[in-house]
Amino acid sequence: MEEASFEDFIKELKKEYEYQRNGGASYRLSSSSLALVTAIETNSVKEFLDKDVAKQTVSYLLLTISNEKVEDVAKLLNKIANDIQYKKSLPNEVQEYVQQMREKQKPLSFKKNEKNKSN
Repeated sequence: MEEASFEDFIKELKKEYEYQRNGGASYRLSSSSLALVTAIETNSVKEFLDKDVAKQTVSYLLLTISNEKVEDVAKLLNKIANDIQYKKSLPNEVQEYVQQMREKQKPLSFKKNEKNKSN
């Protein structure tokens, strides 16, 4: 099984940070920022594949944050690391199929229908 690359991990963490920066809650923005800093500091994905090890790593590196924030940052790192690992474990045919389906997907539209416009 192919392992998740550190580059993919950082890329996904940056995407999460940008997502939170563009309208997310300040708490989540700070969590994604701390997750990115923690990942860069460790230069590893493996440490975040196990939730307990992820929590210990975050707690060790970010000594001054609350236990709740440690949990949140560790959970984010663990989820992204495991998502990447799962995607890497899929056969190429499945990955290609998923990519094709995403390309065909139409964007969501939240237009009011004509009945509700008069309300």
